[in-house]
Amino acid sequence: MPIEKHPLYTKAVTIVELVDQITELVSKAAADQDDEMTQTKWVELAHYLDQEAQILTKKTTQGLSAILYDLQMENATLIRKSATDILLHLSSLEIYGFKETEYLDLIRYEIDEFRKLFAQWVQTFNPWRYQIDRWGLFNPPGIAYDAPEEKDFPNLNYDEIDDLGEIDPDEWDELDEED
Repeated sequence: MPIEKHPLYTKAVTIVELVDQITELVSKAAADQDDEMTQTKWVELAHYLDQEAQILTKKTTQGLSAILYDLQMENATLIRKSATDILLHLSSLEIYGFKETEYLDLIRYEIDEFRKLFAQWVQTFNPWRYQIDRWGLFNPPGIAYDAPEEKDFPNLNYDEIDDLGEIDPDEWDELDEED
């Protein structure tokens, strides 16, 4: 299945679109605030929301493209962090007095739906399709960070790899530059 049609990716795009609308709304509402600190906080939080939504989509793309367990886990960790940071920024907006919470609740709902798809996706990771993570974070159980090198990824069966979509991993640096 091409990445652009994967339910996790399409939900990430939905979140980005909603965040774009909310950040525009928050930025406009900030201009109407009398309190300079509130105005500044709202603008900052809108910026943070936008950044995290962009990271969420980019890391979702990279995670769906990854075939090795350690790369899938690394991207999954960053996806989860971005989603939880979005939720944190939404709560911060409320704490700083943003009143149009029904819009924030729309994003919360979509993130919860994303979370369910994310959890299903994580269940598909094959921990025995790995390269050794020398940092020791994302190795399968029983595989040490200092285990001997294996050549040509003997745990990887290239015949099992599905169509990874249109995004070539060599293009990831270009995605980073777009931020």
